[in-house]
Amino acid sequence: MINKARAGHRYPSYRYEVSRAKIEEYAAATGYRLPRDSEGALIAPNMFAACFTVMYGARLLREDAELGGSGPVVHAGQDYDFHRRVAGGDVVECRPQVREILDRGRHTYLTLAIDCVDATSGDPVVTSRQTIVYLNAAPAAAEEAK
Repeated sequence: MINKARAGHRYPSYRYEVSRAKIEEYAAATGYRLPRDSEGALIAPNMFAACFTVMYGARLLREDAELGGSGPVVHAGQDYDFHRRVAGGDVVECRPQVREILDRGRHTYLTLAIDCVDATSGDPVVTSRQTIVYLNAAPAAAEEAK
C-alpha cells in the first residue's frame, strides 16, 4: 500500500542545465526544427521539459522508501503549464512535491508536481504534473485479496 502521509511531501530541489547538445538530441529524435532566440540560442520545444521532469520524477518516486509502492505502476497522465520557452544555456531549479494521493477502486493515484524556475532570476519556467497509478495498491484491493 502507498503511504498517504507522503501527500504534501517536498523532495529536495535539483538543477538541470539545458545544453545545446541535449536540445539537438531531442530535436533529432523527434524531427523538431529548432528555432533560435534573438541572441542566437537554440529554443527547445515545449515538450523538452519531459527531459528534466518526467525522468527525475519517476526516479524520486521509485527511490522513496517511505512512499511504498513497489508493485506495478502505470504513467496515467502528464500535463504542463509553460511560463516561458527554454533555451540552450538555461539552468532551471526544479522543486518536486507529492500533491495528491487518492484511492480509486483497487488502485492508488499519485500526482507529482515539479515546479521549475530560472535558477538565476527565480522566474517560473514550467510546472509539470504527472499522475502515476499504483495498480492494486488501494485498501479495497487488499480486502479482495483476503
